Amino acid sequence: MANSNIQLGVVTARYLASDGVANGATALATSSSLPIGAAVTRVTVIARGAVAASGSATLTITAGGKTISSAIAKTKLAAAGYVYTENMDLQADSITTTNAAIGVTIASGALTGGTADVDIIVEYALIG
Repeated sequence: MANSNIQLGVVTARYLASDGVANGATALATSSSLPIGAAVTRVTVIARGAVAASGSATLTITAGGKTISSAIAKTKLAAAGYVYTENMDLQADSITTTNAAIGVTIASGALTGGTADVDIIVEYALIG
């Protein structure tokens, strides 16, 4: 059996209200890509300002052709400094299949902009 080396990595992105606040998938102006075949191990989201929204808006993080977080309620990012971390259950459906950059999908009500800036940190493992 051949030896396998594991590489651990971190990529980041920043969601800005100017990237778009309407429901749907949003490409981020400041983003990074994960390598194809990366297993996402943790997603951390940090509010840099209050994330306000009409209704009960949620953010879902996507990357590498996969949805890599659950729907994160706006209440978890309601003030500057709020931190939300989610560990990933490593299964075949969490392995990236493309090099699509980190993105955000907004659902259940549009964000209202303003100071809705969010840092996104994605940790991953790559076996090579």
